[in-house]
Amino acid sequence: GILIFMSYRDPNEIATTLGAYDGVEPQLHEDASTTLAAPDSIDLTRAIIGAIGRHDGSALSTDEIGWSSLMRFLRNESPELRQRYRTQILETKADDFENFAQRLGGLSPTICAVTSKAKLDEFNKHEGPTLKTILSV
Repeated sequence: GILIFMSYRDPNEIATTLGAYDGVEPQLHEDASTTLAAPDSIDLTRAIIGAIGRHDGSALSTDEIGWSSLMRFLRNESPELRQRYRTQILETKADDFENFAQRLGGLSPTICAVTSKAKLDEFNKHEGPTLKTILSV
């Protein structure tokens, strides 16, 4: 699969944003072994409810139903596939967060930043990955 961390109109410096993304893995490790692992964890329940809400969305207008149906058709997304995904979300356990955190730790990310030349130059002064200009307008 593909995992994308993205920020839009981020007021932070590039290094701050990338640092937040780098912090996801250790935070998931910590949460999976503490708050999410507790019996009847309210945090795990909230995460599941939030994921289902993002998956199902809110009630759609007639226009939105048509558009949503077209997009699902073009993606070859059947009702069975959507139900299987929903079931997987509902069956999520703290161990799943730990497994995901371990996968994140093994990734070699590709970084893309749409930014000003000044911010790019400032970022490249520091240690760490060097970003290069691909397109300048």
